Amino acid sequence: MEYYNAERKEKFLEQKKDIIVEKNLKIYKRLFKVFGQDEKRYDMDLCDFSYDILMTVLPLRLSRGWNSKATQLSLLKEYAGWCYKEKLNKHNTFDILRIKSSDIDSSLRTRKQLIKDPQHLQSILDEVLKSERDEPSVDIMYRIVCWLLYYGFTEEEIMSMKQSNVDFENNIIYNDDRTKSVVLDKNLRNLLECSISLDSVYRPAKSGAIRLDLDKSDKIIRRIAMKNNNESSDIIKIRLSLMRRNYEKNVYENVSLSTKRLRLSGIFYRLYEKEISGDKLTDDDFYFNIREGLTKQSVKIKIKRNKQEYNDWKRAFNLI
Repeated sequence: MEYYNAERKEKFLEQKKDIIVEKNLKIYKRLFKVFGQDEKRYDMDLCDFSYDILMTVLPLRLSRGWNSKATQLSLLKEYAGWCYKEKLNKHNTFDILRIKSSDIDSSLRTRKQLIKDPQHLQSILDEVLKSERDEPSVDIMYRIVCWLLYYGFTEEEIMSMKQSNVDFENNIIYNDDRTKSVVLDKNLRNLLECSISLDSVYRPAKSGAIRLDLDKSDKIIRRIAMKNNNESSDIIKIRLSLMRRNYEKNVYENVSLSTKRLRLSGIFYRLYEKEISGDKLTDDDFYFNIREGLTKQSVKIKIKRNKQEYNDWKRAFNLI
């Protein structure tokens, strides 16, 4: 495995394999891989990180969720403690022991994972995509995807949307069963009109631009026509990943354009709009990302966690 000090970490996992549950073993492997880039940068094992270094990297590497963050910090402490007992610490220190999960400010990580407002999303899209006037048609459709995710539609709902889901007369777009609707702003309306009118895309090539026909369909999001085309939303995730890398390359800033976090950003922004308008937020407002079949207690815990993440989002963008 590609770990910094791989032999040491594999020895630790081998010695602890009988007492580490399978779930935590997977977390260890992920943590060792993620922290590897910091270990290489500082040229030292994470067990040797000083308090200052730890407080710099932990907010970026640990999960934003309170429970997950506490679990990951506890596992890192166990590894650092093992190194200390094995006398593998260069400086014979155990600084991570001083840190509590409540000490770790998630604001920086939140700012890198979530979007503040529609203007923030627009600036990111403008950075990684060309203007609507001259960009490839596929990019226009991905702009639409990002906005529909931000307005609360799921990947599956977006991939199944048809032209008939758009009511241009009343400026509304619906999901298939009309349980969810969004009022179109000028930007999204123009993008939808443009996408519906397209029948091909031009892809750059050495010999000049190549025209590729789009699927003949009444779907809003259409792919390049080819055999065995499917309607999987995976194409959305792949494209967003490419866009994120382009953004990082262009402006040297990490930002997540994952489908889940785009939707979550939109939810938080709408909650904030409701809150500053004077309306009181209730538990019903935080009933999102909750799967069916959970017990009442589990739902209560999830709602509490959603409230915490919403407040983290507000603090991260100085909205409190």
